[in-house]
Amino acid sequence: MKKIMLLLCSLLSIVTFAQNFPGKDVHLLKGKELKVLPLKKSEIGVGYKGFYSDAEIHSLYKKGLRYTDAASIEGKIFKVVDYKPRYTNYVLTLQNPETGTVYFDYHTTAKCDFVFEVVGGIDFPDGHFCNGLEKGKKWISAGEGYVEETRTPLLDDISLFRTADGQFKLRVAVCTDNYKNKDVKGLILQLENGVKLNFPEAVIDVFRVGANTNLSTRPRIKIDNSALEMLKKSKIVRKTIGTYTSDVTDGYMIMEYINCLADTTITLP
Repeated sequence: MKKIMLLLCSLLSIVTFAQNFPGKDVHLLKGKELKVLPLKKSEIGVGYKGFYSDAEIHSLYKKGLRYTDAASIEGKIFKVVDYKPRYTNYVLTLQNPETGTVYFDYHTTAKCDFVFEVVGGIDFPDGHFCNGLEKGKKWISAGEGYVEETRTPLLDDISLFRTADGQFKLRVAVCTDNYKNKDVKGLILQLENGVKLNFPEAVIDVFRVGANTNLSTRPRIKIDNSALEMLKKSKIVRKTIGTYTSDVTDGYMIMEYINCLADTTITLP
């Protein structure tokens, strides 16, 4: 199920902005204004997912062909006046002078379904990013078994890993609907300050997801101290695997998570 969710996020059809998605810290959205972002042309007929007319989220708001009619809410600004838990997630109560009260099904781990720009951004509290690091285990071999590692959350299909022995490794993926069935090799990360981190020997896994193709670095790329310092100081704005390029919209959050991951004075979760 986790792999399916990651693939769905890879196929994100909304143009997203940095500092927008608070994850499990939904309280950071209360009182904020949310602007509904435009869909891609190919998704307009399907409409917006997650908008409802009732707090029990049974009735879709302004139902179109499948979900909420795109024209009814695109570009509108809603204020978050309340939120209530629903199972492991939340229902946001949104208000707008034209639409009245609308409810949004907010999933704490589904950034790809969060179809908003937070007007003015989110004011993240101290410790937010360090508390958001994830702990896990990776299978090495029958002889070595599993090793513990801490990682940054997967954002824009980018995640950095810190192993128990202090090594740093990188995983990056790019999704494309224009794959030409050719061998793909190499990764380039473009930073906001103009620096390009080039990994020409990066091996790429290729697998299809419907009409799209996911290109992913595998095995993970080892990051030396020089590259790590660059990633700590400037956010990633673009990623290129082979000849396939994708903009990175969550570069600020990725950079903040990397700074926490790399800080050896911090006790990691």
